[in-house]
Amino acid sequence: MSIVCRLGQGNGLLRALNVAAFAVTGYASFEGRHYKPFNTLLRETYEADFPEKGIRFFTEKVSHHPTVIASHCEGKGWKFWCDTNLRSRFWGRSIQVEPVDSVVQWSKTIYNIILGKLYCDHHGVKEIHSCTLKFKEQSVLERNPHQLTKMKQR
Repeated sequence: MSIVCRLGQGNGLLRALNVAAFAVTGYASFEGRHYKPFNTLLRETYEADFPEKGIRFFTEKVSHHPTVIASHCEGKGWKFWCDTNLRSRFWGRSIQVEPVDSVVQWSKTIYNIILGKLYCDHHGVKEIHSCTLKFKEQSVLERNPHQLTKMKQR
């Protein structure tokens, strides 16, 4: 949680770097995950409170088909909120998942759904209020997957 605790601290560049690091860390759990994720019930909520760090998190499943989950988190000097409203396309050996009508959006492609080792690739541009991140799409010959190719501060 050290990155989250630093989100509201420092100058503009340091805050942008911390927000970018926070945005990227969510992808670490995708490595090696080959099973269906936890599927909550409609209107089921989850709350987490860390008073010693000044962080509160709340999320709720607001729609089942299509699956939409709304989340809100706040800490000292920052707030984060999001919802997942996804559109998917099946391409034979991969499925592409894209947010619908989102302020911050990027593509996720899940490969080898039918045969082979299942893996998820995050690629595309992720807009953050103070900076832009560009994720490089994986290729078969790529020796260094999961790279950021550009970060630009505004």
